[in-house]
Amino acid sequence: MISADQEFRDVANRAAAAYQARPAYVSYRTHVRIEVPSLRRSRDIERAIEVRTQDDVAVIQDLPRGQRQISHAYPINPTFDAISYFSLSWKAGPHDRLEAYVSDVRPLTFTTPQSNANVVVTSLRYYHAEFAADSRSDEGGKMHIVLNPLQTLTQFHNGNLYLRDVYIDNADKQRLPSRVTWVSPAPDSGEFTVDYRRDGDRWMVDHAFFTQSIPTPLRLARFRINADARFESFTFESQPASKELLLPR
Repeated sequence: MISADQEFRDVANRAAAAYQARPAYVSYRTHVRIEVPSLRRSRDIERAIEVRTQDDVAVIQDLPRGQRQISHAYPINPTFDAISYFSLSWKAGPHDRLEAYVSDVRPLTFTTPQSNANVVVTSLRYYHAEFAADSRSDEGGKMHIVLNPLQTLTQFHNGNLYLRDVYIDNADKQRLPSRVTWVSPAPDSGEFTVDYRRDGDRWMVDHAFFTQSIPTPLRLARFRINADARFESFTFESQPASKELLLPR
């Protein structure tokens, strides 16, 4: 049986290849629900977006007849590979507002050591990978890899997110990730989860979930903000429908 380390290496390489093969332009719609449970507040945002995937420049239209702007894909680029090095920027507040995007995406890739030995042992440098108790290898189930950060990562890590879970739908012949989860420790106690789906032969973000505990202005207390985004109505083009995306930025 293949080890969890090697399974993770393989799925990371497949995800990186799918990301490199992403379409040049993607149009889609997104529905984002922002909630501040402690304040009993929520807001729904509907937007139509067309994004130039190479540099994440997007034309965003608030629906049904709101503001039109040029910014990053909202709330994240739907071709995003979550098994990557990346920067996640998101700013939310009690006024039901969310600004979010990912940048500096560098997909994780691994090379297989060449050896004449009968057994080759490989391991990840910064994580210990293992199969979760609910992981299944049958066609009707999902493989679940858990990544545990090692001290070599946590001791010098400048960010606040750690990769935790990778799911693979065993019915997917290309064996690409169906879900990837990153978490942050206390006091943020955050989570960033990305779910994927097939749209023809494309591997696209279907759903993204953000949650984080944020301090109040005087840091006397903390409140939690959740943002739940659904992606739909994808179309793929070699040339953009929005003239703004023909211009460099």
